Formats: sequence, structure tokens, C-alpha cells
Amino acid sequence: MGILALEILTPEKPLYVGRATSITTKAIDGEVAIYPGHTPYVNVLAPGDLRVHTEENTCLHFQHGGGVLEVTREKTSVLVVPQ
Repeated sequence: MGILALEILTPEKPLYVGRATSITTKAIDGEVAIYPGHTPYVNVLAPGDLRVHTEENTCLHFQHGGGVLEVTREKTSVLVVPQ
């Protein structure tokens, strides 16, 4: 199983910078899950919950007021507005 290099950022500060096995959140056109090896992708996020599944088999939750998700070959970036 692969690993995502992940950063979750707000305009004020980083919320999470690390590694994850997957992330799940709600985009404006429905729920989206990102796994290692995902094709490059950009989408606008609807306000809600961002779930990060870590290597330690835990799930972190971040509430946000919307944002942008970008997946590249090198990393996954989530830019969010605090709720």
C-alpha cells in the first residue's frame, strides 16, 4: 500500500503536514476519496468534514468552511477556510 504526502493549509497556518493512506471529503459535486497513485486532480470543496486516514490506522477530522483540493504526483494539498 502506498502513502500520500499531504498538506492541509489555512490562510493563517498549516493544520496538518505529513503522510496519510487516504483522505475523504465532500467536493461541490459529491464526496471524493483520494488514495496513493490518484491521477492529478483539482476540485472545489464544499464546507464540511475532511477525514485523514493515517499510517497508524487512525482517522483525523478537520471541519472547514470550503476550499480547494489539488492532487499532483508529488503531493496532495488541501487549502481550506476555517469554519
